[in-house]
Amino acid sequence: MPTSHEEFVHEVQRRLRMAGYDLVGETDTETPGVRVSRTPAGALVSWTPLSGPSPRTSPAQGLGEATESAVRAAVETVLLQHGYTIWTQRAGNGITVLLPHLAPPLPAPRETPDD
Repeated sequence: MPTSHEEFVHEVQRRLRMAGYDLVGETDTETPGVRVSRTPAGALVSWTPLSGPSPRTSPAQGLGEATESAVRAAVETVLLQHGYTIWTQRAGNGITVLLPHLAPPLPAPRETPDD
């Protein structure tokens, strides 16, 4: 488990690279691709589509929304499979990966009666 905030961000980047994502620089908002940047809550995973940044009211909005949903679902799946706690805003382009100490506690496992 990472011991610092910076190590946590690097670990999220490593997991996404292992899943096949080519990452772009965290401050590069023009180049298409996925980026991981540090936020107070952990790491923000965001992306710029191949067509580049565009207003959400573009003529191809339907296709853009479908692609965004697919990217979001794929990234969420990778992160959840690695045990990260994520928080998403449907109105924005990004997924926040929460630092372990900010993640809500997992529910206690239920005991099942022996048959």
